Amino acid sequence: QRTTIESFFRSIGDLRDTDLREDLSHLDIPTLGIYGMKDNIVSPNNAKLLNKNVQLNQVAMMAHSRHFPMIDEPETFMQTLGTFLQNNHVTEMVREASE
Repeated sequence: QRTTIESFFRSIGDLRDTDLREDLSHLDIPTLGIYGMKDNIVSPNNAKLLNKNVQLNQVAMMAHSRHFPMIDEPETFMQTLGTFLQNNHVTEMVREASE
């Protein structure tokens, strides 16, 4: 178990040193950001970066979630994700790309 904890903290450290903000403007596909309003790992304020830098974006703020909204609010998360996928025809895009 010690190795697992050490690996976790090493991964977090690597993420902290990775800055992908400049790459956001290169996204030209529908992008969904789901943020937990009570997240103390990834600030919900990062939604502003998505809005500012990604042309085709949608942001969902999960009022009762921390870092894992899919666990904290599974029904709302799945509804949000499903609506996004349907509205942006993502399943059709994936199907066409695989043909």
